[in-house]
Amino acid sequence: MSDDRFFIPPPPPGTPKVEVPAQPSPDAPRPIVPINAPVESATHRVPVRPPSPPAPPPAAAPVEPAPAPAEPPSAPGPPPEPPSAPAAPTPVPPVAPVAAPVPAAAPAPAPAPAPAPAPAPVPVSAPAPAPVTAESTVVRSLALVLPDGSRCPVGSALVLGRDPVAPPSHPGARPIAVLDPAKSVSKTHALLVATAEGVEVRDLHSTNGVSVTRGGVRDELAPGAGASVTAGDRVGLGLLELEVELAEQ
Repeated sequence: MSDDRFFIPPPPPGTPKVEVPAQPSPDAPRPIVPINAPVESATHRVPVRPPSPPAPPPAAAPVEPAPAPAEPPSAPGPPPEPPSAPAAPTPVPPVAPVAAPVPAAAPAPAPAPAPAPAPAPVPVSAPAPAPVTAESTVVRSLALVLPDGSRCPVGSALVLGRDPVAPPSHPGARPIAVLDPAKSVSKTHALLVATAEGVEVRDLHSTNGVSVTRGGVRDELAPGAGASVTAGDRVGLGLLELEVELAEQ
């Protein structure tokens, strides 16, 4: 196999011939041919490969700042003073012992005062019994029966009506409302009051008057007049009749 690297093509037609000089003897010095000069060849002129560009210069190393000059050593200070001799301790005078305080004698307790004499007992007298009168006996023994069946002890005084108000003559009389759908009973109709003789019923100037029925006999009272009543009597107020009974048997 032939090596193509050393193959030299023939010169083109019309190329002038170049005379090759005679070979020098082996002992004669050979001329130095510069590298960049073109080489004459009998066959063909081959251009010489241009030289490669020069390599770039190496990068400069970073310059480090010069170290600051060291400060000169300071001058040595004065030598330390020798320690002074310890001062002699100050003598402490002896302390005289302090006697303990003597507690003062407690004062003698004062004699207790003599107890006061107890007061003499005061005799308590028994309450005097209330006098028994005809009024108190009758009042506690009589009661008035209303139309609804309720019983009202007479007591000292009762004022009867649909909406009764105590009269000026007996301001402490207890009001007793009487139900009357027909309204034949006045608002303040009659007064029952205890007396020494018994219980008395009085007309208070009512519209339809007051009556007392005893033993089947009916007695009509005049306006403002009164009459005594006892157990078994019937007191008429307008169209109503209230029965008087014994409150205590």
